[in-house]
Amino acid sequence: MGPIKTLLTEVDDFKKFHRLITGTAGKSEKISDREASFISKRFNDRLENWQIVLRNMNSINESDFRNHSEAWLKLMHCDQKIIFSSEVIPNSLNKTNPFDSSGKILKPVSVSIKFYNMLAELFYQGGIWTNVQQRMYELSHLYSEFVKSLFYDKRIGLNYEETKKFYGKHYQPYHLPLSNKLDCFLFITSECMFYAIGGYSYLDPFPIEDGIDSETYLNGLKYILKAIDAGFGFFVFTEGVVGVYSIPKLKFNERGQIHCADGPAMKLVSGETAYFYNGISVDEKIIMHPQELSVKEILSTKHPHIKEVMIEKYGLGNFVESLRYFVLDEIKVENSFYQLLSVDIEEGDPLNVLRVTCPSTGKKHYLRVPPGIKKFKDALAWTFGVSSRELDIYFET
Repeated sequence: MGPIKTLLTEVDDFKKFHRLITGTAGKSEKISDREASFISKRFNDRLENWQIVLRNMNSINESDFRNHSEAWLKLMHCDQKIIFSSEVIPNSLNKTNPFDSSGKILKPVSVSIKFYNMLAELFYQGGIWTNVQQRMYELSHLYSEFVKSLFYDKRIGLNYEETKKFYGKHYQPYHLPLSNKLDCFLFITSECMFYAIGGYSYLDPFPIEDGIDSETYLNGLKYILKAIDAGFGFFVFTEGVVGVYSIPKLKFNERGQIHCADGPAMKLVSGETAYFYNGISVDEKIIMHPQELSVKEILSTKHPHIKEVMIEKYGLGNFVESLRYFVLDEIKVENSFYQLLSVDIEEGDPLNVLRVTCPSTGKKHYLRVPPGIKKFKDALAWTFGVSSRELDIYFET
């Protein structure tokens, strides 16, 4: 993900952001509405790139997932035993607090959260944190079956009282719940925020924790970003063990359902794939080889939602013309018939289908309409989302 072109006039903005992060800004220096809009756009653009990464199934693989995750842990001086999700995860990882036996937050949980907090503070000052939080919740919610991100945990109020007590009078709305977990969405958010305020090219290193500055942390973050591309999901830390979990690459439709019309909608780090159509799990054949489906196979399918997908992939017109049907109603226009058909599918209610013939090409078009409609005009009105009377007025006009 290369940098977005930056105007020379914006360099001063980045210098100001650096002063605000490091606490060297003047008392009168605040994020203006223009600067907030500028930061927000850069964040959103960067996040769009990350959503492409999360959908890219070509890059997910177990070797890179393991190697890059482990490289980051070692760079962060983790001396705990590292176990991966394919191994048995001990019950000791089920705790939700991030503290060691001395009461200190485990490393590198502490430095990762501090880096995030420093960036989030600037977004909060600029009045754009709420939008960031909402976007990250919506994105992470799509993956909530595989990882409960810290943004998801915050929305449901997990560890709210403990977190508020820990920060005391310094508690801010952008603080995430105390947890021994670091998930990919925390790293993605940190990277997007850092990029949005001119990171990589325009910010000098700034201290984070115990001799670790932003440059050191970002050198390690590069491994995490590669690990995410390869399928990394989250870490769970204890004093003795670090659990490393993967999440699948997924594709979604506009309603947030797992979906891909022409390929796998899910791929695991192991290389296994799964197929979904509008959230319905289906066999590979239905998606990849619908021409091999038969009408008999479709009719014998018991699951009604899978049957719907099979009909759509097979082609509604092909399906209708292969079965018995009768005409409920028809309208003749010149030499063409516009018909409402009732199609016998042997089990269950018949399908109601509009069959419309294009007068210029003679091509037939088919459209499902709800059962119970008996008149062609009512069916056509339904497809337009209007009443039959409104349809009459339209044609009269």
